[in-house]
Amino acid sequence: MIIKFKSRKNIYSAKQLVNYILTDKGRIKNPFEAPIILQNINRLDLKTMHKDFLENYKYLSKRKNGVAFYHTILAISKKDKDKITKPMLKDLMEKYIEFRGIQNALVIAKSHDNQHIHLMISANNLRSKERLRMSHQQMKKLLNDFESYHKGKFPELENSIIHTIKKRQISRDITKENRNHRKEKEYQLKLRIGDKKTQKELVADMVNDLMQKVGKFSEFTQQIQKTKDLKIYTYRGKIRGILYLERKYRFSTLQVPKEKILQLEKVQERLKQLSLIKEMHKGTREMELGR
Repeated sequence: MIIKFKSRKNIYSAKQLVNYILTDKGRIKNPFEAPIILQNINRLDLKTMHKDFLENYKYLSKRKNGVAFYHTILAISKKDKDKITKPMLKDLMEKYIEFRGIQNALVIAKSHDNQHIHLMISANNLRSKERLRMSHQQMKKLLNDFESYHKGKFPELENSIIHTIKKRQISRDITKENRNHRKEKEYQLKLRIGDKKTQKELVADMVNDLMQKVGKFSEFTQQIQKTKDLKIYTYRGKIRGILYLERKYRFSTLQVPKEKILQLEKVQERLKQLSLIKEMHKGTREMELGR
């Protein structure tokens, strides 16, 4: 089973993470429906539960870039989803806490889509000064021990066995992972700024406004060059997007239609050809004048 270890260093993201663990961005209608684990949690109000983590964090000595709490994900294979039961999820939650050695920590554990298990874990035990860190060797041992347990207890989760099988490779869709990571960052940003538009949304609005005002894509690129703080940026000889305040935005991320991007590439290629023709004629004239 893939276990993702994430850490949060910003204590003010506690409320957001509690909401994410228990509601999955609003997709879980009953946050306290079983299976769920609330360990050393005193508040049972979704709006104030994060304060338990903030109060417990005060026992730790202040440290630059110190971890405030952990976000751990037990990722079960999609191929095993139909075999998962609620008692199985509860057992995996309890056993992970036991193998991780965090029986005295603050823990919130909840499954998303009746599959992956998300855990929010305090960086220290209840009212303790000692941090719950793990070395790489401890992480490796945890992965193998936990998988050995669920392989023996739940052999039907055969597609989720990866660490204890030698020479088995895990295929990864890096593009998809990066895209999901960007979506998560944008979601967290929107939570922080509320109804205000992000910089990417502002740039997208400016680009769309310019596109509506011009009839040709060549005019569109000219208008961009005239607009303050907007520039065209290229990659490997092709126009790829917009440069705004030294930050790059691809046309695809600004949701510019693909057919418009293809038009832009054709215009750029034509301009390059015209430039070469112009240079050739210029060179010919200089040679004739020099005779």
